[in-house]
Amino acid sequence: MSVAADVSDWIDTPAPLNTNKCGERAVFSSSDTIVQRRDPDSVRYKCVCYTAHPLSPGQVWQTTVLETTITLLSGLTVGVTATLPQVVPFELLFQRSGPHEWLYRGTSLSHNGRNVSSDLPNIEFLKRHQTVGLLLTASGDLHVFINGLHVKKVASGLPVNNHLWGAVDVYGRCAKIKSELLSGGRWGWCDGLCQLLLYTKQHCGSGLEENRFFSK
Repeated sequence: MSVAADVSDWIDTPAPLNTNKCGERAVFSSSDTIVQRRDPDSVRYKCVCYTAHPLSPGQVWQTTVLETTITLLSGLTVGVTATLPQVVPFELLFQRSGPHEWLYRGTSLSHNGRNVSSDLPNIEFLKRHQTVGLLLTASGDLHVFINGLHVKKVASGLPVNNHLWGAVDVYGRCAKIKSELLSGGRWGWCDGLCQLLLYTKQHCGSGLEENRFFSK
């Protein structure tokens, strides 16, 4: 499967978070797609959250940083897990050691605590309105996107026949995030029209050189 180099123009839809499986300092918006950490300047943890629904192959689960604090170090952790906890007693996402868990923290991605991909952009220092996205393919590959741009494939062999949920730790300098899904190209419907216009230009000589339909 080929992976898009840029998904910044893909259609975004809300990706609600599970309000019943979250850290005790998580405060949700009315739509459950935005979560912030209570007392972010004094407490840096206890805000682990999971997506309310399993992730679908072919969609990018994207986390947008909405607010940060400069009083704390470290920051956001995101990942994919095949095992939802019954409760969330742990304070930090990377303290958890459940089976089939892929976590992107700092500049590396780990699988069940073992580093499997490094030299990634450091997501601990994402600024307001910057994003990190995870794409699961039908063949079980996991890809990373930063600000809509494809970084690289970071893992393979994910059990796509099982349910996989997104996981996020609103930790440290990251104080508030938004969860959403990106799917398809916003202008994908133009493909057929472009082919028709090209055919008309080549075979009918209709002077389409003057057409400004696609002009910027």
